[in-house]
Amino acid sequence: MTRSFRPVLLLCALPGGALAAPPPDPIRAMVETAISTDDPATIAGVVSVAKRTVPDSAAEIDAIAADYYAQLSARKAAEAREAEARVAAAGPLSLWRGSIELGGSRSTGNSGVLDLYSGLDLTRVGIRWTHKLTAHAEYQETSGTPSTERALFAYQPQLKLDPVFYAYGLGQYEHDRFLGYRNRYTAGVGVGVSAVERPDLKIDFDAGPAARLTNFYDMATQDRLAARGSFHLKWLPSPRLTFTEETAIYLQKGDTTAKSSTAIETRLFGPLKARLSYDLQYESDAPEGQENLDTTSRVSLVYGF
Repeated sequence: MTRSFRPVLLLCALPGGALAAPPPDPIRAMVETAISTDDPATIAGVVSVAKRTVPDSAAEIDAIAADYYAQLSARKAAEAREAEARVAAAGPLSLWRGSIELGGSRSTGNSGVLDLYSGLDLTRVGIRWTHKLTAHAEYQETSGTPSTERALFAYQPQLKLDPVFYAYGLGQYEHDRFLGYRNRYTAGVGVGVSAVERPDLKIDFDAGPAARLTNFYDMATQDRLAARGSFHLKWLPSPRLTFTEETAIYLQKGDTTAKSSTAIETRLFGPLKARLSYDLQYESDAPEGQENLDTTSRVSLVYGF
């Protein structure tokens, strides 16, 4: 990369008010070569060495580096404005990113088992708004008798209030035959905090009130107000490995429910990943004869886009 730098003349606080000594050509060439890498860590290291090597030229070396940082700052600001303009001009069907997850198994012989699982997760990140869509479904039967039948559809918009805090809304539908409810509708609002926001680690907490309407198979329809809290973690320990944790808890009169999904994804090739997950669902008021806690361990394939 070739860069041009404006001539620099600086007065240093040297005895007698002498002009700062210009760096020798080899030192200047070394600094400009570091700048051509466009790597701030490399530039900072080389500038530090150059200033220690020729301390009388430290002011001019700093000026060369400052010129680069000014250009870098202007370039990044222009790129940010262009990116923001692209997002602002994008239509409602643009900018969506997500993944499709598929898993299943079939056993025959002494016991016939069929297990099918599918999931869709979509996210659209705008300037201030983030939209999340989720759809999961699972069905299992053993010797022709259904043993698992559940589905979830959720939509969660988020409004960024500042770099740390956000407000959210939630609309959610659930069905779980073997936990006793035919339909469960949830609507909620709240606030959240982005506790950690790094390229390799993201941690969010949010909480707020929620209204829930549940149609049971063997009980009267129930509507309750609940306090909802959730925790979201995404960690990339390496470029090929992703660890996620999603937890939501609802506290309401007469019933407490909680869901947790812990997963590790590893990239296979291209957009295809293998996913190992452990899901937990707890219902304190499960129907008679049913366990309060359901857990599922699963291996599946995930296609990202």
